[in-house]
Amino acid sequence: QTQNLQAKVSMECDAKVLAEQERKEAEQEAVVLKKKNKVIESGVSTAQVAQEKAEKDIVVMNEAVAHQQTQNAYLASRIDGQEEEKNTWKAEISKSCTKSGALVADNTQLRDEIDRLEEEVATCQHDLVSYRQELEYIKREDVLDDAGRQRPVLIQSNDSDLLEKLQINEFLYEAQQARNPVPPMIEKIAQILAMLHEGQGRADQYLA
Repeated sequence: QTQNLQAKVSMECDAKVLAEQERKEAEQEAVVLKKKNKVIESGVSTAQVAQEKAEKDIVVMNEAVAHQQTQNAYLASRIDGQEEEKNTWKAEISKSCTKSGALVADNTQLRDEIDRLEEEVATCQHDLVSYRQELEYIKREDVLDDAGRQRPVLIQSNDSDLLEKLQINEFLYEAQQARNPVPPMIEKIAQILAMLHEGQGRADQYLA
């Protein structure tokens, strides 16, 4: 029976070590996902700022185009009189038209940039939702709290008051807060086995 108990204790210790390793891996993965989450949120914020700036630039460009078109109309209305003056004004109009074309091209480029930024924002927001869902899944699967720490495993029993008398759950909570909970748990198991052995010995004496 002692060998069976020792084997059981050894198996439980191995299971505790494996569970501790899995818990650490889950915590590390949660930290990585949080970092990715922060990077994505920063990217979304940067893209939104760039989009707002591009939209303001478009307003300025539109005002410049309107102003240039007004000036073109004014110059065109003044092309009457001497031929030399007409040629001069035509040259000015040509320059203005070229400048207007450049402004329109810049406006189109800004529009394209806004479309690209909107697509990046949508992609970042989608990735952000995906990472948050993955993080919540890991928390549920590995029983982690909001800080990425594993919730302590406690024993629930309504059939016996030994849990309260021996303060088992209090011990389990404190032990699982330690970096390596295996040694104190082994010590506690040894104490309980000693108590059981002593109780069994008294029972055997009583029955004898």
